[in-house]
Amino acid sequence: MTTAIPATQQKPAAKSRKSKTPAVVAPVHTGPDLRKQTKAWGWAVLVLTVVMSMGLNGYANAEHAAEGLTVAAWCMGIAIPIIVLGLSQLAGLLWRMNHMRPAQVTGVVACVVLLLSVYHCSTSIMATTGSPIWLAVPLAIGIDAGLVCSKLAILLAEKE
Repeated sequence: MTTAIPATQQKPAAKSRKSKTPAVVAPVHTGPDLRKQTKAWGWAVLVLTVVMSMGLNGYANAEHAAEGLTVAAWCMGIAIPIIVLGLSQLAGLLWRMNHMRPAQVTGVVACVVLLLSVYHCSTSIMATTGSPIWLAVPLAIGIDAGLVCSKLAILLAEKE
C-alpha cells in the first residue's frame, strides 16, 4: 500500500540551467562589397603563398638533388604547391557532388602533400634565414595552410 507524499514535503522541481541572457551572435554581412574584398584579398594571399611555397620547395629539392638534376628538382619543387591546390580543389568539388569517400581520399592525399611541403618549406627557411626549427615550422605552416585557406575564402566569396 502506497501513501501519497504531501505537497509540502515534495522536493521542488530542478531549476533549468539555461542562461537568462541570450547568446551573442556576430552579425552576418554578405553584401557584394564584402564578397569583393574577400575575393581580392584571397587572390592576393593565394598568389603570394603559392610563389613563396614554390620557391621554398624548389630550393629544398635542389639542395638534395644529385649532380645534374638540379633543374628537375626545382621543377618538382615548384609543382608541389600546385598539386596541393589542385587536390584540395578536387576534394571540395567531389564533396559538393556528394561523392564523400573519393572526396575524403583526395583530401587525405592533399594533406600528405601539404605536410611534405611544410617540411620542405621549413628546411628552406632554416637554411636561408638561419632560423631555428621552432620558428621555421610555424612560418611554413602559415605559408602552406594560407594557400589552402585563401583558396577556400575565394570559393566561399564566389558561392553567394
